[in-house]
Amino acid sequence: MTVYNTQYTQLIWRGTTLRDFASTDIEVLQLNASINTCVGIFGEFFSYPNLTRGWSISSSFLASSDIFKFLDDDNLFYRNGLLLIRDLNIGKTEVYSGCRISSILISPGGAERKVVWYAKTKNER
Repeated sequence: MTVYNTQYTQLIWRGTTLRDFASTDIEVLQLNASINTCVGIFGEFFSYPNLTRGWSISSSFLASSDIFKFLDDDNLFYRNGLLLIRDLNIGKTEVYSGCRISSILISPGGAERKVVWYAKTKNER
């Protein structure tokens, strides 16, 4: 799992730079293994890329913000797009394509919402 700090990172969803974060963490988790192994009858094996792997990206936003209303509408209408995570310290950008919002979780206090994206590919892989 990779954790980005929102103070040193830009999160861009469908061309809009997101703000009004409720926490300082953006979490990225790879859901399946990158490589599968196939074992033959005589014990021989080979590895091949896992084409079904995906990524889960999550971050918390203030429930009263305009950005959360934008994200909530995208969730309601099942909009797909690009999600970019730009690390401002090292100048590296991760591009997640085929991305959609998979869930919005409400915090116990109700002041923040955790938005979870699901992405099919990362950096066109």
